[in-house]
Amino acid sequence: MASITSTATLLALAHDARAFFRVLCGQLVLDRADPIINPGAVSSHLHTTRPVRVTDGRSFDFEMTYDDARASSCSTCQPKADASNYWTPNLWYRAKNGTFHAFTVYYLQRPNVTAGVRAFPAGFRMIAGDPTKRSFSGSIEQRQITHMCIGQNDDDRESYPLPDHECQNGLRTQVFFPSCWTGKDVDTPDHKSHVAYPSLGYDGDCAETHPVRLISIFYEIMWDTVYDDQHPDKNDFPKEWWVPEGATQPFVLSNGDPTGYGFHGDFINGWDVDKLQAAADHCLAPSGVIQDCPLLELRTDYEKTECLQVPRVADETVGWVDRLPGCNPITSGPADAKMIPPSACGATTEIISKDSQQIKFPFISPVEGWTILGCAPDDINARVMSSERYANGAMTPKVCAAYCQEHGFEYAGVEYGSECFCDHAFDQSLLTARKCDVHCDGDSTVNCGGNARLAVYQRGAAPLAPAQASDTSLSPTSTEPTHGPLMVSTRGQDFKQLSVLRPGWEKVGCYIDTVKSRMLPIGPFTDDDMTPELCISRCEEDSYLYAGTEWAKECWCADDLPDDAQKANDMECDTPCAGDTALTCGGSLRVMIYLDADLNSDNDDEECVDALDGDGDGISHNGPTNQEQCEDVEGDCSIGMQPPSMRSLRNYLRVEQGNSSLGISV
Repeated sequence: MASITSTATLLALAHDARAFFRVLCGQLVLDRADPIINPGAVSSHLHTTRPVRVTDGRSFDFEMTYDDARASSCSTCQPKADASNYWTPNLWYRAKNGTFHAFTVYYLQRPNVTAGVRAFPAGFRMIAGDPTKRSFSGSIEQRQITHMCIGQNDDDRESYPLPDHECQNGLRTQVFFPSCWTGKDVDTPDHKSHVAYPSLGYDGDCAETHPVRLISIFYEIMWDTVYDDQHPDKNDFPKEWWVPEGATQPFVLSNGDPTGYGFHGDFINGWDVDKLQAAADHCLAPSGVIQDCPLLELRTDYEKTECLQVPRVADETVGWVDRLPGCNPITSGPADAKMIPPSACGATTEIISKDSQQIKFPFISPVEGWTILGCAPDDINARVMSSERYANGAMTPKVCAAYCQEHGFEYAGVEYGSECFCDHAFDQSLLTARKCDVHCDGDSTVNCGGNARLAVYQRGAAPLAPAQASDTSLSPTSTEPTHGPLMVSTRGQDFKQLSVLRPGWEKVGCYIDTVKSRMLPIGPFTDDDMTPELCISRCEEDSYLYAGTEWAKECWCADDLPDDAQKANDMECDTPCAGDTALTCGGSLRVMIYLDADLNSDNDDEECVDALDGDGDGISHNGPTNQEQCEDVEGDCSIGMQPPSMRSLRNYLRVEQGNSSLGISV
């Protein structure tokens, strides 16, 4: 199931205040790995991990030490001082898995009244919960793991089992970890005895046997159980709620648990101990906003999203599967379940070598006769390869390599699904990126770099063996098209943005698009003859104010732009149009937007437009207070009250009624 967000929180009590901060972490990998319970071997069930990737080919591994974590080259979590590893089982729809997004860890500073709170020592690790549980005993440990539907009605409260009804706004799971420590062992054979819960579970006093109060950890996982009616093909489960025989709801954890009692969490400390201690002592804001703790330097979104890893156990984790990965028959209890070793049911126990091409370069598709060097961030103003650039509308790595070799270059690079670059030299110190995962225009089963990410190859090496085929492979190989005719080629310069517009229309610019929240929601209208002119005429026909081209052949329309529209560089909208390769039609999740300036001027006088254009981009963004803003500048706003067309009527109604949106905040 899609885990939308997950939070780890640290809490501290100082001067009668409850201080804490949230650490937002993205998913690193979904794999049968558990270096605490199954060190050096394949785990019995699947986990979602939100940790670090470390240097020298080492990553979140089947065996991990504190030094391994501290040697990390990247992490999916915000604080640069945090190289910890956090993992939990993942949620499946009965017989179908989902996808994961983010994970949040709360760090709470809750000491005893007369004592301070300690940071986790080097080498510290622990687990919370028990994967074998299938019924509720009322123990203090079980009471610290709960589930609840989000924002549904007053009857929805935290419950120990998974909810027995549909959660309209998503499902949340919460895990509190023990926060009292013996002060001696950083781990014990059962990974629990060295820690204990305080008297109230999440708070209270520590027993004499475990007198040292540690900073508290609280995991919060949001599962995306909401069916998306607008994009039915994007859902991980059917729309209809159903209950399998012997169960109360259709979801099951990856350890075969349909009850929720067997949920658990694992933690390996990777913090810089001194910095975490300083944060516990001095970051006392009750807001939970990590930016309110200036002692902690944060990673950028780029740094977090570039920290990626592929599974090293070849399980089926995509689409419909016959059984849960590993040996995890669904057991409802009430007796405890037995953990079955993978070998008992024929599940794979092989760990793919981290030196293999598919692990070292998981997203870069191989080309025979060329060596994969890696993935490099690129900049349209300072290209890392600048000698020659080429596009033919059907790009693949093989096509690019053939073109560069034909023109005498040693290095080849593909980018953004459609672009090829060649050069005689390349600085390998630039290979610092990871996310070269955009599918190729010429073959969607292989990848051609990424968004401002160049997948780099060097000519003259021994042929590369194809990546091992499995359902977990993120860079599958296939037969690629042969080198085609040259359509666009530039030497030492970038593509030009070419467009021919209808009279009265003007270019707004290139914007970032997303699948679930389209910049222009009307569409798409696809056409193999797509050009900006064709798209504009299609939108103009229905009196839409905005038109946009995307991904060579898509056309989208709208009456206005969202308030949170994110502008991209125009050069990111450089995919050749399907109908005329001399013109450009947006890009992958990049839409080139055009405005009907004549229609816009019919609906708003100049002063009203000035009032509404708060961000200075020349576009009026409509909202519930447009009329008031017009009147504030003493403009003639009567046109806004008397819409002359159906498009304007739609806009007028939107102004009067306002816009509403639903979101989940954690």
